[in-house]
Amino acid sequence: MKLTSQEKLRKRILYIGFLMVIAVITILYFFSAYYDHINLNKKILTTQSIIKTQFKDIFLNLEKSTERFQHDSRLHHFFTMQDDTYPLYQELSLLNASNLKYHLVLFNEQKEVIFSSFTNSFDSIDKNYQMIFLKNLQHNQKMDSYHSNIENSNNQYLIYSSKLDHLGYVMYYLKDADLLAHLQTKTLDNFLIVDENDHIIISSNTFLNQQRKQYHKNQITINNSNYLVRKTPIVTNISLITLVRKDTLFNIESLVVIALFSFLLSTILLHYYSKKISIHTTTSLELFLTQLQQIKTQNLTHLTIHTNDEFETIANNMNELLEEIKTLADNNQKLLILGQQIELKQLQAQFNPHFLYNTLETLRCLLFVDTYAANDLILKLTNILRYSISLNNQQVLFIDDFNYIKNFLEIIKLRFEDRFEYIIKIDERCHQVKIPKLILQPLIENSIKHNFKTKDHLTIWISVDLIDEDLVIELEDNGEGMSKQQLDHLISNLDKDTNHIGLSNVYKRLQLLYKQDAELTINSYQHIGTKISIRIRRKDV
Repeated sequence: MKLTSQEKLRKRILYIGFLMVIAVITILYFFSAYYDHINLNKKILTTQSIIKTQFKDIFLNLEKSTERFQHDSRLHHFFTMQDDTYPLYQELSLLNASNLKYHLVLFNEQKEVIFSSFTNSFDSIDKNYQMIFLKNLQHNQKMDSYHSNIENSNNQYLIYSSKLDHLGYVMYYLKDADLLAHLQTKTLDNFLIVDENDHIIISSNTFLNQQRKQYHKNQITINNSNYLVRKTPIVTNISLITLVRKDTLFNIESLVVIALFSFLLSTILLHYYSKKISIHTTTSLELFLTQLQQIKTQNLTHLTIHTNDEFETIANNMNELLEEIKTLADNNQKLLILGQQIELKQLQAQFNPHFLYNTLETLRCLLFVDTYAANDLILKLTNILRYSISLNNQQVLFIDDFNYIKNFLEIIKLRFEDRFEYIIKIDERCHQVKIPKLILQPLIENSIKHNFKTKDHLTIWISVDLIDEDLVIELEDNGEGMSKQQLDHLISNLDKDTNHIGLSNVYKRLQLLYKQDAELTINSYQHIGTKISIRIRRKDV
């Protein structure tokens, strides 16, 4: 079944609309996933940067402290005499100025405790762990963490130790709780700090300690929750592990619900607006088709469409075309009428008693004087009559029209003898150029008719040339000429003047055949003569 334009348009709008909705939802899906991925990486990098900076500051302070133990003579004195603890508490106070509370334990070279800032003494477990930790210094392990009952509380301590050359050992204790409070970051809640053996030094939540052996994976499950795992080193032998719950990231279920709702809403809106758009558009089309049919059947010559869309533009363009067609039709009609007038004038001239009488009278005289000249005159008259009544096209080759004009001029010359002269100058390039038939004859007749009444002698100059690829025809005489007022009156009435029917016909034929591509110029000076120029654009010649 053939669909109407309205139905086709509506189906196309729906099809494109559905594709756009699907494309938008797909883009939204991938954009959300990409955005969450970028956001996750940003959070992890921010957390890593913060903790890494804070840890480096802690290490820097501890390393500076060990440097002071190594080079400060007052601290050296305690290792040998063990009598003045004031410099030790000064050092401890300097460390604690960084908002972290440290405890300090010193050992001699025999690994015996010689100073402790703890109020209680170490139990056997603590002492054994200290010995093990000090032993590990030879493997460059300076940091560890363990639980202790020091100060009658079960705390987790971060321990940093360093060997002092020729003095002994220094060991710094820092509560994990204090360190954790110092390292808290607003970007991520779940993180761990581990050593090179993945031994947990500190964790932000106790439940993270349960999965110690799984943190080498990219994804783990803790308490039925899935976590993404990222591990990065922060200082030598120390790494940061960050964990992000997947359900805080991209939620595909929520997006599916939103996508379905958006698709449903878009479908409803597309159905509604596609119907309105198709009706509106096809209304303009139907109006356009109706008026086109009226042009065909009811002789309508103008489309009247005011729809403020492309159909109004098309209608305006068609109106311009219709106007041009009408103008062309009118011009063709005028050319037909003018052609008929010219043909009638030629027929009248053919049987014009004065023309025939004057020519035949000249012929009679020649028969007694010069039979050869009489015979030549008969041939010229025959050619003139044959050419004037021929049914050739409106345009002919210039050489053909020129031969006719030459015969015409020679008959006039025989009649007026020394009283009439003509001079012709023609560029050979013009011979094969087409011109309107008999375009020069009315101009020659005008010159003879209006000048022999007052002039004893008349000369006509005819020039034909190609200038800038334009055909230029000039006819000039030394006749009576016209005053400026007479010339202005003639020019302003060329398209309607009946007293100069020959000149008027030439002007009208040029306008109808060539429009703006032809010019007729008249210059005249009283008692001097008249010059008429015809210029035709070469492309239309």
